Amino acid sequence: MSAGRLYATEAIVLRSQVLGEGDRLVTLLSPTEGKIRAAARGARRGRSSLAALTQPFVHGRYSFYRGRDLDSVRQGEIIEAHLGLQKDLAAMAVATFLAELLDYTSAARQPADALFDLMVVALRELERPGAEPRDHQKLLLAMELQLCEALGFRPRLDVCMRCGRAGSGGGGPAESSSLWLLSPAEGGLLCRQCAAGSGGVWLGAPERQALRHLLEAPLSRARLLELSPGSLAALILAVRMYTDFYVNHKLRSLPFLVSTLGLPEPLLAREGTGRERAGGVDGTRARNGPDGDEQDEQRRSPGAGLPERLGNVDRS
Repeated sequence: MSAGRLYATEAIVLRSQVLGEGDRLVTLLSPTEGKIRAAARGARRGRSSLAALTQPFVHGRYSFYRGRDLDSVRQGEIIEAHLGLQKDLAAMAVATFLAELLDYTSAARQPADALFDLMVVALRELERPGAEPRDHQKLLLAMELQLCEALGFRPRLDVCMRCGRAGSGGGGPAESSSLWLLSPAEGGLLCRQCAAGSGGVWLGAPERQALRHLLEAPLSRARLLELSPGSLAALILAVRMYTDFYVNHKLRSLPFLVSTLGLPEPLLAREGTGRERAGGVDGTRARNGPDGDEQDEQRRSPGAGLPERLGNVDRS
C-alpha cells in the first residue's frame, strides 16, 4: 500500500514505548491491518488526547496516517481501557505475555481477525470480577492452543502421529487410559510404542480430554474446566513447549509470568529453544514413559513429577 494515506481501524495496543521527548511508539494489533507500528506525537504530554489511547492493552478505534516506514496515530476513541488489569498483578503478567506473543506472531498489513478476536476475549476474561490465578492459568492454556490453531499449527489429538493408532476401544487417544506423549516436533500425540527418542510431555486421559476442550470451547469458558493441580501443571508445560517449538522465540515476559503465576520452573529452562529441545538433541529422550501409576501422578502438587513427564529432559 502506498504511503501518505489516512486509514481507520479498530485495534488493541500491544506495546507502548517512549519515543523522543514527548512522543510514544506504539505497536497495535488490528483485525484488518494486522500489526501496526505507529508514532503518537505528543502522547506523553499531559493534555494530549493521545495519552490515554496509547496505553498498553487499550482497545479502541483509531485513525492513522500511513508513512513509508512508520505510521502516525491521528486520533481515536477508547472502546475498552482495561484499567482493571493494573489492580491484578497476575492478570497483568498474562496480558503482557500474550501481547508479546501476538506482537511476534502477527505481521504488518496482514489481516489478523482471529488473533485480534482472541485477544479481545482474553483481556475481558482477565478483568472478570472474582477471577483467580488458576483461572488465568487455564485462560493462558486455551489462548496458546487457539493461537496455534489460528497460525496453522493445531496439535492433532485423535491418533498417534506415527502409527495412526486410535487408542483402545476406537475412542482415540482422548479416551485411552494409557499415557501418550504430546510431541511438538510431530505436531500431536504419540503412543508409548512410537514415542521412543521423541521430546515432549506425557499426558494422561484427563489432560488429553482437557486439551480437546480448550481447543474447541470458547475462550471465555476455559475457566470452567475442572483440572487437578498436577494435570494443570503438566498441561501448562506441554502447551508452552508446543507453542515454543513453532514460535521459536525467546519471550522476555516469560520469567515475570512464571514467577507471578507460580508456573512450573522447567518452563524457564526450556523456553526459547523449542525446536532443539523438542527435537531431542539434548540426550535423554523418551523411552517407555514415566514410571508410576497415572492416578498417583494426578494427585501430586503442581510441578511435582514434571521431570518424569518430559520425554526429553536435560538433567545436567
